[in-house]
Amino acid sequence: MLHGAQYGTIQGGKLMSEADGKAIVRRFFDEAWNQNRVAELNEYISADNIHRGPSDDGPRGPEQIRQGIKRWRTGFPDFRYQIEALIAKDDLVTARVTMIGTHTGILSFASRILPPTGKLLRTTEIFIFRIAGGKIIEFWATWDRLSALEQLGTAPATMHLRSRIIPVSDLPWEDRQPGVKRKSLWEDPATQRRAIINRIEPSARFARHRHVGDELVFVIEGAISDEFGTITAGNMGYRPHRCVHTLSTKHGVTALFIITGRTEPATERGTAPPSEIIALHELPWVERVPGVRQKQIWEDTAGERRALLARFEPGTTLPPHRHVGDELIFVIEGANADESGVVTTGNMNYRPNGCVHSVTTQNGATVLAVVWGRTEPV
Repeated sequence: MLHGAQYGTIQGGKLMSEADGKAIVRRFFDEAWNQNRVAELNEYISADNIHRGPSDDGPRGPEQIRQGIKRWRTGFPDFRYQIEALIAKDDLVTARVTMIGTHTGILSFASRILPPTGKLLRTTEIFIFRIAGGKIIEFWATWDRLSALEQLGTAPATMHLRSRIIPVSDLPWEDRQPGVKRKSLWEDPATQRRAIINRIEPSARFARHRHVGDELVFVIEGAISDEFGTITAGNMGYRPHRCVHTLSTKHGVTALFIITGRTEPATERGTAPPSEIIALHELPWVERVPGVRQKQIWEDTAGERRALLARFEPGTTLPPHRHVGDELIFVIEGANADESGVVTTGNMNYRPNGCVHSVTTQNGATVLAVVWGRTEPV
């Protein structure tokens, strides 16, 4: 494998650039899926192409892909992929895309035939393509099938929802603006909530902006400042609705942002509320249940929202419980686990509304939890 900005070969023996690889992937989504131009798949899909999926590994040449596109466009006549990010490295191209469509036709999916529901489906997928000889020869695809069934209202009624592990280290960095890279971790478009990690270089410049909605920030390393002070590593900040400020970082920062709403440009602060700095080391630990201590960080009682720091002692087990509302956790140190697997340091776990699980930790863990709603015993 060649490294750098060029790799592989295409017809005529010319070296192919990473830009060429991205162009091939764009054709796959824009032409084949969005425009139904399936006759041209042979031009950029190898006859021996292999699909790597969680449950359906196997050959996926041009004809099999045509059949898949026909099946999905039958169920979703307005089906389209929206490309959110493309990242090329050597012979690999990673794509983060949003699948959007209205279920107005019959769909064969998840080993069942789904009659039209008229519901909008919107879900994020991650693809990794391997390209050689000017064609896609192999690709991996991952997406949340259960979430799709839930959106269509066809998830099995007897099935308990499970948590979803978010492997932060496996997600690609996306260039957002000069000096700023981002990892998109989780999103709920219906409620305008999302979780991201930003890595900001000292050279980055931010214009003054207003929060339409609010935001919680946890600084993983470095420090970030605004007109109201500096948030250092291991501490948090809260930006309330209508807060107006300008961000800066002297030596760079990596931070987790839990966002509700959006931002917009602003020129004057006026009477806008200030941002808040939350010094976690100054908050007391309170034992909630045997083996678990918590620091109450922030709470919005009216909206049933709160943020807390939880420390689990080794061997602690939380008995089965149901989430009435949802929850995001970020593991600061150690690891905890549930029926979906182990969540290690630096990674996240999403517990959807209706999720039923138990939580354990072998050697202890400290986690940041952002909770919407509550839990109840099962």
